[in-house]
Amino acid sequence: MPRHDRRKEIKVAIKKIGGEIKMKRMRSKKAITVATVLCICLLIGTGQVSATEELFSPKHINGEGYAVIVGVANYYGTANDLNYPDNDAIDMKNALLSSAYGEWKEENIKVLLDSEATKDNIKDAIEIWLDTREGEGDTVLFFYSGHGVCFPESLYNPDGNDETEGYDEYLFVYQPHECTSADPCYINDAIADGELDSYLDNLESHNIVVIIDSCFSGGMTKAADLALTPKTLPAPYMAIRDGTKTLPELHVDIIDGFAEDLLSAVTKDIGQLYRVVLMACDDIEYSYETFGLQNGVFTYYVVEGLYGAADANSDLTLTAEEAFNYANPKTISYLTSWPLIVQTPQLYDNYDGELAVSQVPEFTTIAIPVAAILGLVFLFSRRKRK
Repeated sequence: MPRHDRRKEIKVAIKKIGGEIKMKRMRSKKAITVATVLCICLLIGTGQVSATEELFSPKHINGEGYAVIVGVANYYGTANDLNYPDNDAIDMKNALLSSAYGEWKEENIKVLLDSEATKDNIKDAIEIWLDTREGEGDTVLFFYSGHGVCFPESLYNPDGNDETEGYDEYLFVYQPHECTSADPCYINDAIADGELDSYLDNLESHNIVVIIDSCFSGGMTKAADLALTPKTLPAPYMAIRDGTKTLPELHVDIIDGFAEDLLSAVTKDIGQLYRVVLMACDDIEYSYETFGLQNGVFTYYVVEGLYGAADANSDLTLTAEEAFNYANPKTISYLTSWPLIVQTPQLYDNYDGELAVSQVPEFTTIAIPVAAILGLVFLFSRRKRK
């Protein structure tokens, strides 16, 4: 046999052997890849490993989640009605229920809407319904959307002379009868800041989030656009006061607003640690709802944040602080479309670390491992074609 033919045979044989070795390596890689994917799917499917818990390690909320959620749009009569606090309340509930690991359960969330949201019912919801369920290690959330008012302590003083400017702020909850300037029932039926503090002080939880979307000062003023409605009442239902605004920083001590009363251990002689309070506006500003969002502006962005947009560090855990940091600039930016409208959300944070409220919703957490698996399959298919 000619020498060049023998060389050709040798080259063919070497190439064949090399191809077989390469094929064996590819099969080995394929087997490893498939085995890895199957193991991940098996562990996730059997509950041995949660797709996000073990692979991405998000932080659960503390204990079980319990919430009292209040929204008052329809007041007695029609003069004081708002449009969207009911939406705010329902949207907040749904955002909590969307949490990936189900710490927020339907039976652990009490919602009071419109005529249900009287002072007595809210008090009982916190001091009886909530207090008999929650414990020190659980997470508690109180949410209110509706009118807010303020009155001088010289007129009505349900919680002592503890205000730096001499005014109490109130949640103007549902009034069971019509109120007039001659019959100031709104005072007795509203919840003063110090009263809300006393309700919450009955709780054992060391993880309490308070979210309030309402006005706390000023008379009713019509906005430049009728689609924009402030959550406050016209005089004479409202005491007008002067005051200097606090700085619009992310963490700010409010001089004379709800947060100060809810958190100040100095003026209240009660331990007020473990609370994070998110407020829709400064203590001399209005809080607005809009037709465009079908919500209170602040609540809209807090809820949007709890669905995952607020997860600034991408750890799949949504904290009260992250929700505020997301909603704060968006609220301010949205309202710049209306001349002379200023709403500056406020945060009082008296919690060690950040308070976990929720996890990125289930559809997102499921998408992550599925995307990872599809990525592995795509990568292998490309190698195979080569």
